Amino acid sequence: MTTQREYIDFTAYMSKEFGNKRTPKQLTDLCDDLIKYGRSINNLNVQACNYGLSEKQEKRRAKIEKHINQIASVICTTIKINTDPRGSALKIKMPSGYNNDWGGEGYCVPR
Repeated sequence: MTTQREYIDFTAYMSKEFGNKRTPKQLTDLCDDLIKYGRSINNLNVQACNYGLSEKQEKRRAKIEKHINQIASVICTTIKINTDPRGSALKIKMPSGYNNDWGGEGYCVPR
């Protein structure tokens, strides 16, 4: 579950990076969607690690990844989808190059 502090930090940084292209409402909707999809992908990652995914879950994952890629195209960046359940499920490549993960891959979406 995303804490209020994590949510505020995430939306504030997204606003700093992408705020000039979006209204505040559009930006908070994008942040909400990214958090929701990140949580869903993480749950599927845990399921895949422990038991494997069923055909229905594979289709759900593909559908979520499609939505994530649509969001990435809207904000004109790339979003890495991590398959390891231990870390952040989504990492956004920021235009400024800022990252908050140990691997330097991008800005981690809170879950």
